[in-house]
This record gives sequence, C-alpha cells and structure tokens, in this order.
Amino acid sequence: MMTMNQKVRSVAAMILLTLLVVGAIFTVAAIPAHAENCYEGAWVMVMDDGSQIRMDIFNDGTVQIVYPDDPSTGYLHEYVFWDDGELVVLDDGSAILLAVALYDWNTMADTDGDFWYRVG
Repeated sequence: MMTMNQKVRSVAAMILLTLLVVGAIFTVAAIPAHAENCYEGAWVMVMDDGSQIRMDIFNDGTVQIVYPDDPSTGYLHEYVFWDDGELVVLDDGSAILLAVALYDWNTMADTDGDFWYRVG
C-alpha cells in the first residue's frame, strides 16, 4: 500500500511528465517553417564605396541578386547545398558564382571573405 507521501510524489511526477510532453509539443510547433533552410531571406553586402548588393534567397532553390549599378533588375540564379552546408549559387552554365556559409543567424560569409547581413 502506498503512503500519502508516495501518492503525492506519484501525482507530482505525472503532472511534471505531462507538462514536459506538452512543452515539447509546443516547442516543435513553434519552429518556423523556414528553419529547414536557414539561408532563406533577404541579405545585403555593403561594398567599400557604401553601395549594397542585395541577395534574396528563396526556399524553391533560387536566388535573386540585385546589383547597385542596376537596382531595377534582379538576376535569378539557382543554388545547391554542398555536403558541408554551404549554399552555392550557380550561374546559367552551372558554374559556381558564389558560395556562402552561415556565420550566425544574421551573418554569412562568402568565399571572397565578404560578409552578408540579413535584412529580411
């Protein structure tokens, strides 16, 4: 037969377990859909003269790059992921145009040593 103290501990353990399961469910549900592609979003790189190159990374495997000398035109390219997680932008002939890697959630570095900052 369980003592009163054991019953209280058993009920407390069940309540704690229930709270942990509910918390885990809410945590998984709160993960944004774009978490699968951490690169998705708008990025800018500030050049030495202060102008900015904008890169919009979409979840469908495409990237749009807008250069400061032609801000009304966006150049569309495809991208792939390398085994090490780098995002590689390809030109029309499937040659590597640019490779970037996340530095942190709001910063990524490219193969030229330039940093890109998340703006959207």
